[in-house]
Amino acid sequence: MYLIKNENDTQKTIEIYEAIRKSYLDSGCREYRRILGGFDSSLSSVIFGLPVMAVYAAVFYKVCGVLPSFSFGLMVLELILLYVSTPLHEFLHGLGWAPNAENGFKSIYIYLPLGISDAYCHCADPLSFKGYICGNLLPFACLSIVPFILSCFILNGLLFYFALFSAFGCGSDLSNTLYAFRHRDEIFLDYPTDCGFTSYKYTAQK
Repeated sequence: MYLIKNENDTQKTIEIYEAIRKSYLDSGCREYRRILGGFDSSLSSVIFGLPVMAVYAAVFYKVCGVLPSFSFGLMVLELILLYVSTPLHEFLHGLGWAPNAENGFKSIYIYLPLGISDAYCHCADPLSFKGYICGNLLPFACLSIVPFILSCFILNGLLFYFALFSAFGCGSDLSNTLYAFRHRDEIFLDYPTDCGFTSYKYTAQK
């Protein structure tokens, strides 16, 4: 696993991606692109986070009979927790992708700037659909679903709102997974600099 420290590291991942992409295109594969820029990624997080928020609120209320109270102090604490958990979020992507990548953790690159919205994890090796969604959904499972279940058992507002906020942080991951499902019989390349992927399918030669 490598930390991206500068533009040279980023250029390396781009070159690896472009070389693999070219090999698929040259062999006659059809390409599908699902790549989100900054605004589109943020919008996707909101769109896919809202349904999760609704489900969490409904289930918690059904189980506990009341929703946890929310305050400004709690909001500040949640934002701090989200910032602190960002490296873990990106590591979990890598942890899910590495066992399914040809070169394991040697194919995983993580970028951790001061701004949490710009952090990302990239897998440089091609992945199957199963391998891709394992890494894509692992942060959502560990940082949102598990805390939410625990919050219901121990009636903890801090965990509940952390799970909820984390769901929004995983919204673009959920979006990518949904689109990837439509191409589940294809080969996936994680995009090196933006949120998303390209996938490849061999076409019959005429």
